[in-house]
Amino acid sequence: MRTVPEDDLNNEIDPAFAGLTRERDPGRSVEERVVATLRRDGGLRGRAKDRPTARRIMAIAAGIALFTVGLAAGEYHARLRDTRALLKALFPKLLRFDERWGMRDDAPVLAALRKAFGDLSFESMKIPLHLAATDFNNGEQVVLSSGSLVDAIRASIAIPFVFKPWKVGDRLLMDGFLSDPLPVGVAIKEGADVIIAMGFESPYQTRIDSPARFAFQLSSVMTNNLLKSNFAFHNIAHHSEVIPIVPVFSQRIRLFDTEKIPAIIEDGERAAEEQIPYLKRLLGLDGAAAAAR
Repeated sequence: MRTVPEDDLNNEIDPAFAGLTRERDPGRSVEERVVATLRRDGGLRGRAKDRPTARRIMAIAAGIALFTVGLAAGEYHARLRDTRALLKALFPKLLRFDERWGMRDDAPVLAALRKAFGDLSFESMKIPLHLAATDFNNGEQVVLSSGSLVDAIRASIAIPFVFKPWKVGDRLLMDGFLSDPLPVGVAIKEGADVIIAMGFESPYQTRIDSPARFAFQLSSVMTNNLLKSNFAFHNIAHHSEVIPIVPVFSQRIRLFDTEKIPAIIEDGERAAEEQIPYLKRLLGLDGAAAAAR
């Protein structure tokens, strides 16, 4: 196994994590802070001549992808219902109900994404980035790796019933969790042999008192079972080392609880830190550090 010097790994990862501490600069939106951190550490420059190892590429790319998608959904703080969409649900024939439907107005989240990422594309990323979405028409997983970051992120967070599907090219796309809630298969296809996979189950409803809650409960039941079965399959069928990081939240987190983002990050950090000793042994960093002494 090829070893990576511990200092080389820390110099690339530690600054990125340090820059994600939101409490130090509460006046800026979370998207602005992510972009600023990536630019500062070279994540948005052209491809570097000295590429990092495959393990580091996939680990860092997966982290950026998950973090970006999570923040994009979390920053939707306006909680505005789309009145016309609700009327379409009540009078589908009269108002010509179609597949471009969602209960929430997506203008605030789209504006935040455009403000944060502007015209940036996948091609401008120093570290290869892949975002997973789902084809609305046939349910296939769609991996987005080129073109506009804004379009790709918007498509990948098109939560059923909440945000309307988003068109990228000639395909109408929805949230990637519908086809694979923890898409480690994407990293496997890209040749990764060590994969750090962070995810969590969809919360179940505490009460069912409306059609919407009923629908979300069914969605959670299906996607949570899909997550468990897909993860079990990848562990059995593939030789890649998959390290799952599944935070146990200290409090109940609902879809639009953006004020709880600091607590979510703290719980995620705690879960990740538990895996660091094993990750270092797996990559041979313990031996490299001992030899350096």
